[in-house]
Amino acid sequence: MELQYYERLASLESDMKAIQKQNDRIETKLDVYAANFATKKEVETLAKRVEEIIRDNKAQKSAKEARFVSWCALGVTIILGYLNYMK
Repeated sequence: MELQYYERLASLESDMKAIQKQNDRIETKLDVYAANFATKKEVETLAKRVEEIIRDNKAQKSAKEARFVSWCALGVTIILGYLNYMK
């Protein structure tokens, strides 16, 4: 009876060691996998930079539209001035 108990105990210990080794391998793989992800602070910084770029692009677009309207108004003014001069 005692012998079977010790055999079972030895078998359980070897199984436990095997499970521990598997657990260690899984932990190292998860550490490598988690290292590929950005931290929360990096993501926030990236999001702020993207928002700034979008804001700058919108400002540049509205500036270009305003410049186009100004050139059109100048053209119309020159044409109307020339037509008034021709009268």
